[in-house]
Order: sequence, then structure tokens, then C-alpha cells
Amino acid sequence: MFTLLMPVHAFLLLPATTLLSQDIEGFLERMAKIQWDVMICIYCISHAPALSLLDLQGFQGQSALLLFYLVFVVQMSDVLQ
Repeated sequence: MFTLLMPVHAFLLLPATTLLSQDIEGFLERMAKIQWDVMICIYCISHAPALSLLDLQGFQGQSALLLFYLVFVVQMSDVLQ
């Protein structure tokens, strides 16, 4: 569900909103660039809610703490590199 549902809906919504705004100048090139950028972001972010479903010993009811830990570790590795 996390690997398919969220990215597929986002990929369908982006071109639809652009077409509804009637901004069709360079549509295919712009959508290709946006789709690749969004694919990386949304595909990676869609796995964050999966942390709330993990059944780890000693961490029952602490899914928010696990999500905070993930963000903290990623940010610290980026800042301290």
C-alpha cells in the first residue's frame, strides 16, 4: 500500500491539475521533470507512515518517536557530512 497507493495518486494528480489550469506550453517536458522529482520525494516519504505499523519489541505505542528518530538521523547525517 505504501509503495503504490500514495505515489500513483500523486502522479495522476499532477498532470490533471496542470491540464485543468490550461497551462499546456511545454507540457510533456515539464511533466517529465516534475514526475521524476516528485517520484523521488513521494516514494521515499510514503514509507514513513509504515513506521507506525511496525511491531517492534519495546516500542509499542511509540510510532511518533520512531518517525522523529528517522527524521533526526537523516537530518544529522546530512548536516554533519
